[in-house]
Amino acid sequence: MRSPHTKTIVFVILISSSIVGAGLSFWLATTQHSLLPAPRSQHQWVARTISDSEMGGASHIALKDSDYALDFDYQITPQLAYPYVISVLDFDHKEQASSYVDLSHYQTVSFDIKCQHTNMLSFNVATFDATVTKPSEFPTFKIVSHLFNCENKWQTIEVDLHHIPAPRWWLESFNMPLSDQSYNLKKTRALTFGASRHGPMNLVTNVKVSQLQLNGFKWPVIYAYIVILVVGWLVYAVWAVHGFIRRIRQNTLPSHVGLPQAVELLPYRAKEKQQLITFLDAQYRNGELSLAYTASTLGINRNKVNDILKQEFGQTFSSYLNRLRLDEAARLLSSNDNVNISEVALYVGYKNVSYFNRLFKETYQCTPKVYKTKHIKAQSTISQL
Repeated sequence: MRSPHTKTIVFVILISSSIVGAGLSFWLATTQHSLLPAPRSQHQWVARTISDSEMGGASHIALKDSDYALDFDYQITPQLAYPYVISVLDFDHKEQASSYVDLSHYQTVSFDIKCQHTNMLSFNVATFDATVTKPSEFPTFKIVSHLFNCENKWQTIEVDLHHIPAPRWWLESFNMPLSDQSYNLKKTRALTFGASRHGPMNLVTNVKVSQLQLNGFKWPVIYAYIVILVVGWLVYAVWAVHGFIRRIRQNTLPSHVGLPQAVELLPYRAKEKQQLITFLDAQYRNGELSLAYTASTLGINRNKVNDILKQEFGQTFSSYLNRLRLDEAARLLSSNDNVNISEVALYVGYKNVSYFNRLFKETYQCTPKVYKTKHIKAQSTISQL
């Protein structure tokens, strides 16, 4: 005759096995492939740099190390309307048109980074796009970009490889709709770190990147564990029910029977950050745009909106919105001699021109009129050289 505690013992064993199995299967399913240090990299790459000097700018970047860390110095000089520097991890190490890397089976990329001066950098992925990419011309590869704050202390950044937005400037450069956010990770040409006018100007800054790695997940391992788990619990349930029925027939049912109840927790992975950034990038010129309207439209708590922007960019909703609007205003003023300042203010979402002038001066240390005159003159001088 079985002990009355047999089912309890088996139940405890099943619970313990489920917990241990979950941990073991998760460990077996997790994969990590390092790109830095370079000698440990599974995917071969070469380091190179790009700057706006190719377009007549004066920004420069110097690579100091690319073997055990990505270490480079750079200086952004606002000679052009859109100055930039880029440090590139190019998988086209053999300089062949077909030299791509398939990153589609990785979920995230993570790295440790430290900047000499607090700054805003971008992590970018360059992928092949069948409609516009010319393999011999690097700028034609589709760029998706993740912005983050870089501080004078080591910090770990993790980016979801499958949910990185394509920047407006790249889509507009190739006359592509802003809604075209798809990209092909199966043909990845390069990973890059970039700096632009969002950071300090005319200041030499050092950036160090280490522990750059690709993180994947083998879902078949998890599926196999779930199948084994379900089968194990079904066998236990059948056994327990069979014993229960037998007791009823023998009229020996105890006064209380404790049956385990399975509770399924459905994890919810919120995508508020991506939704918020994409929404603001598309709607910032709306003069009626507000924190309340944004929160209501996206279904995100107002405090959560500010928390996301502070965490990602170190800015509140208002300051981030002003940054988007003023960046676009600066671009318009520097690229068109005939543009009217009042029209620019209204176009980027400011109904009050005086308020626009005050914010612009606080950001660029000069009025919109002076900024426009200075940049139009600079571009005219460059074009005459």
